[in-house]
Amino acid sequence: MKHARKWLACLLAGALALAVLAGCSALMGGTVQKDTEQAKALMKEVDPSLTYNTDLEDAASRLADWLVEDSTQLTTQSGLLTRKVPMTTGSGAMLDTNVYDFIDHSTSFLFLPRGVVIGLAMNNEWGFTGYLYAPPLSEAGSALRSYAAGCTRMGAVFIEYGGETYVVAMFA
Repeated sequence: MKHARKWLACLLAGALALAVLAGCSALMGGTVQKDTEQAKALMKEVDPSLTYNTDLEDAASRLADWLVEDSTQLTTQSGLLTRKVPMTTGSGAMLDTNVYDFIDHSTSFLFLPRGVVIGLAMNNEWGFTGYLYAPPLSEAGSALRSYAAGCTRMGAVFIEYGGETYVVAMFA
């Protein structure tokens, strides 16, 4: 009987530990949210002449889902949401000079529309690791203004991470 209680206590402790770890890992990941009205308000701040486009919103949502899919690669740096992107020599991502090509070479399943401008900064100067940076919502209006230059349409989604909201936006 004593052994049964010990085993039950160990089993219960193990189950509790797993529950805590699973809960913590869920909190560490980002959550993607579509909010068209909030995105339209942001669009007016970025450039009042833009029109909102739900196809670009859907593409931004696919990109945001990819950004947060591996919580071990997600963090913040200098107030920006940061996704670490492992790269291989054959992918071409090490030589890319624009975000679209970098993302295209880093993943093969996003199917982002051609000719879009992605409102993320990147850094691929570290050899086999690259980084993508998304601005916080509080700074997104000014941070995204240069990406919108020459574009007429915008779509955006939001990532909740660490109690902050970050923006993934696309322009065309």
